[in-house]
Amino acid sequence: MATPYKRGRTFEYRVSARLVGLDYHVVRSASSHGEADLVASRAGKTLFVQAKTQDRLDPGEWNALFNAAKKAGALPILVTKDKKRKLVFWRLTGPKVPRSRHKPRELFEP
Repeated sequence: MATPYKRGRTFEYRVSARLVGLDYHVVRSASSHGEADLVASRAGKTLFVQAKTQDRLDPGEWNALFNAAKKAGALPILVTKDKKRKLVFWRLTGPKVPRSRHKPRELFEP
């Protein structure tokens, strides 16, 4: 059985491969526990990407990603998967308020 780390790493590789297939240059931050798992860029567009196998990102991680991307002039992106295991890209549109169910985000087409 795969560990949570291995499942997460495998998912990051899957997201990375999708972005590379869309002509992005992708750098993976291995086991960094930083704001972004992946940094992807192409034609003047930079994405700070958090890849999560479940549609959960706590407010601290959410806000750290949002603020780091904003500071760098990048787009903060959360990638999850739907019930059919298809990748779903979300652009974070604002900070997340603790204990709120509201997720300030919109679907994003990379």
